[in-house]
Amino acid sequence: EVGADRISEFVDVTAASDPTEETYQATKALDFNLHVGSESAQDNKISVSIAAMSAKGIGVDVLAKNGVTDAFGIPGGVILDLLYAMEKRKNELCPHLNYNEQAAGFAAVGYAQLKGNIGVAYATRGPGFTNLLTAMAEAYQESIPVIFITAHSNCDYDSKLRVIADQELDTRKLAGAISKQVYMIDKVDNFYEIVVNACNEANSNRKGPVLLDIASFLWKREING
Repeated sequence: EVGADRISEFVDVTAASDPTEETYQATKALDFNLHVGSESAQDNKISVSIAAMSAKGIGVDVLAKNGVTDAFGIPGGVILDLLYAMEKRKNELCPHLNYNEQAAGFAAVGYAQLKGNIGVAYATRGPGFTNLLTAMAEAYQESIPVIFITAHSNCDYDSKLRVIADQELDTRKLAGAISKQVYMIDKVDNFYEIVVNACNEANSNRKGPVLLDIASFLWKREING
């Protein structure tokens, strides 16, 4: 899943072309409304309405509007489209390549503690995701707001088969006990609202980690808000 060809492909993202990202300039009119109340339950909550844009672009936009400037992880096939979107806007949200996913998870935890804001870690499916779990448990027990992002290509997690597809795991069962919320996103409906809710959930009340597990075929889908 993660090889030298994948890493070199990620490093050379400046040569990649993606017409959907051109719509970013049209979304400068994003309407982000900050709702601040007297209690922590209302602190840092952001809502969004957005023009037509790719799902990966929306993901980057919402994280950037929440003040996230850096994300940490290891590239892999199902997550590459998101990294391309980050790289094209690295002045706002810069992706960092770590030695392994566990290191990336702890880098995101440290970032959140240092900045007093949301940290972000990303990993590919299967073993990439499982390598994030120790850092996720740390964030959960220490109440540190971190968004962990992975992706999947198979959606049949209600099957009774132990192995459904290569390197595919039901992340809900593995992460459910050590996260505030797990969002498995298989449809384009309400995509940006879910990402906004994930950030709000991680950073409100008793803070903690939230997992976004996104179907890889959604990254390039255009979403109209």
